[in-house]
Amino acid sequence: MLTDKEHNILRLKHNPDGSALRKAQLRMLDMLIYIDKLCRENNLIYWLEGGTLLGAVRHGGFIPWDDDTDIYMPIKDMIQLKKIVISDTKSNFVWHDNDTDSNEIRFYWSTLRDKKSEYIQDIKSHKIKKYRGLQIDIFPVELGILHFPAKLASKIQNKMIHNIDRYSKFDFPVIIAKIVHPFARHILFPLFRFFGGFLGNKNLYSNSYGVNFGYYPKDWILPLANMEFEGHLFFVPYDYEKYLKKKYGEDCFEMPTSEKIITHKVKILFE
Repeated sequence: MLTDKEHNILRLKHNPDGSALRKAQLRMLDMLIYIDKLCRENNLIYWLEGGTLLGAVRHGGFIPWDDDTDIYMPIKDMIQLKKIVISDTKSNFVWHDNDTDSNEIRFYWSTLRDKKSEYIQDIKSHKIKKYRGLQIDIFPVELGILHFPAKLASKIQNKMIHNIDRYSKFDFPVIIAKIVHPFARHILFPLFRFFGGFLGNKNLYSNSYGVNFGYYPKDWILPLANMEFEGHLFFVPYDYEKYLKKKYGEDCFEMPTSEKIITHKVKILFE
């Protein structure tokens, strides 16, 4: 974790108080608190993932230049959380997936969206979405996933989105995606799961079919630990050091050089 002096220098450079990026981070923090509350009340499992987890360990909060938030959930827990969020009509947040927006063509990767903000991106796969607010990406994971079919499913997913954006003036790629999506989700992937029940590794949490492929030993994750992130406690993998080194490399806890810092550079509007 960085010293207070190092942290303050980075904050002043990338996300000072009052900046649009810091405002976005604080809105996503509210969303993360909302998810955490629902999960703890209903005994659902989640953990911080990706840059969000790295930020918790290295910065005690958001990576200063980061403008998104990621969590992982076992798919059964994610489905239960979806039902709870949809039933909460008074919330400022909305569940976003193919069931709530037919133009969301990702298979299982869901998001919690903020109703009072909007990402501005000039790409068709984004512009056709019903909901475009600040988001928390919710990636489902499962035990017993077959790796080759999972890699294939990930390629299918990425190819569909690539074609929609590549041929942005035509609706044909969108039509194809809407045909492939239900076939894969309701026929092909359940078939993969059936065989995974016999052949898959039950000691690895892997991304669900159609999500960018990755896997982690179950005993690296459970039992979950708590870690402070922006002054609040959230769930993280039990052995988060091994988890992050597998994902980002042995030097992931060191600050990257300026040329390796990658920002999404998207514009965000707020109500």
